[in-house]
This record gives sequence, C-alpha cells and structure tokens, in this order.
Amino acid sequence: MSPQLNFLNLFVKFAEKEMGLTSLPKIHFVGNKENKYNAFGHSIGNEIHVRITDRHPGDIMRTIAHELLHFKQNGSGKTGKQFREDEANAVAGRIMRKFNTTYPSL
Repeated sequence: MSPQLNFLNLFVKFAEKEMGLTSLPKIHFVGNKENKYNAFGHSIGNEIHVRITDRHPGDIMRTIAHELLHFKQNGSGKTGKQFREDEANAVAGRIMRKFNTTYPSL
C-alpha cells in the first residue's frame, strides 16, 4: 500500500471515531479517469468515491470527512439538502483541525 493510502486510512479511522460511526461505507480512492461524476467526492448508497489524483492531501481528507458525515446523516434520517451540506462542511472542518492537532507531523 502506498504511503499516501496508509495516511488516508489513518485519517478514515480517526474520522470514524470522532463521528461515533459504528460502521464504515466502502471507500474507493479513485483517479481522474474513474471520477465519472466530475466531483472531488460523492456517495452512492453504502459506498463513497473520493478522487485523490491532482489534489492536496488536506483537501482529500476534508472530502473524506464530508462524505462520511453524509453517510452518518443517511443513517440518522436527517433531511434538508442545505442543512446536510452545511453540517457536513462544518464537521469536516472540525475533524481536520483535530487531526492536525493530534498528528502535527503529518
């Protein structure tokens, strides 16, 4: 496994714990060619697809946290597109700051 994927997997476990998730969706790290929705990340059912090519690691991690929060929202029945996006952005930012404080050398 590449060092970048090891780093991202560490972040996924960190975000899972911070969000209190009891399970994780299948997470696919994809390149430009597999990025069929032309987005940094998206969710389909119990799967998350995150583009990792040509992106800063911090941006990739923020996208992972954002999509994991949508996964959590889907399980809790929260509705309202704007609320869901605002909450996902806010929580992703908080998790990024805490990860940076916990692992400053990364």
